[in-house]
Amino acid sequence: MVRGGLYKELSPFNVEKFGTSADLDMWWRILEKGSITVLNEKLMNYRISKTQGGFLYNNLRTDEADFLR
Repeated sequence: MVRGGLYKELSPFNVEKFGTSADLDMWWRILEKGSITVLNEKLMNYRISKTQGGFLYNNLRTDEADFLR
């Protein structure tokens, strides 16, 4: 989670340059503005189903990931 004002200041994600790693670039820019804290408590639940589109896409994908271009 990031305070709305900081997110608005640093937006948008640079998808053209970083592809699927654009969120990592955003976290680096957030870290330049202040500290990051890791919480040892769950703040949400996430359910993965074999019928969701993202699950099906990731299993069928043949193109190479662009992580950390």
